[in-house]
Amino acid sequence: MSEFLFKTLSTPSNGRRISKAAIHLLSDYVSDQELLHDLDLALTEACANVVRHAYPEKQGELEVVLGIEPGSHVELRIADWGPGLDPDEVCYDAPEPTAEGGRGFFLMKNLSDELRIEAVNGKNTIFIRKYIRKEQWKGSK
Repeated sequence: MSEFLFKTLSTPSNGRRISKAAIHLLSDYVSDQELLHDLDLALTEACANVVRHAYPEKQGELEVVLGIEPGSHVELRIADWGPGLDPDEVCYDAPEPTAEGGRGFFLMKNLSDELRIEAVNGKNTIFIRKYIRKEQWKGSK
């Protein structure tokens, strides 16, 4: 598996920049534009969660690791070193249509094949895996 590491300060503009950079790199491997859009949306939501919630009183570090296993799958690991959240309290259900927020984990869950939250040694990670069909990879035809 090839892995690419992106790190930045957790600001809204940096969160979007890091997402765009990771998806741009992924587009060298994946040809399906709809799939790239879905992964961009999932990654942008994960980065936005870090920006909005990980560091309540300050900015901190945002890390994204893009893992690519050509012919198989893509992994996105989005990490912060904030207080973290309780994985048992995360809601993956669709919020009410009038809700002003709460869609992030619902979107990430529905755009991925695997989604989990881990907290190890002060590092909080959202792990997203998406299996890619053979015809969605570049050079597969």
